[in-house]
Amino acid sequence: MCSLYEQLPSEVLVQFYYYINRNIEQEILSKAMNVEIELIEKSAQKRGLPLEDLKKLAAELSIQREWEISAVK
Repeated sequence: MCSLYEQLPSEVLVQFYYYINRNIEQEILSKAMNVEIELIEKSAQKRGLPLEDLKKLAAELSIQREWEISAVK
């Protein structure tokens, strides 16, 4: 069975990873959503995207979003 995450482009997969993690950290989503994080990580690994790269890309996205927010202020 193919999960939704396996059907997404890698860029969108990274965005999901970033936003779900951020919302868990901010307690907008419950820690039960860590199951989704695990599914995203497995999907990334299946497509040859190492976990370290997934985390690095999500961190870069986080920095970019912070910069965009501060630029608007």
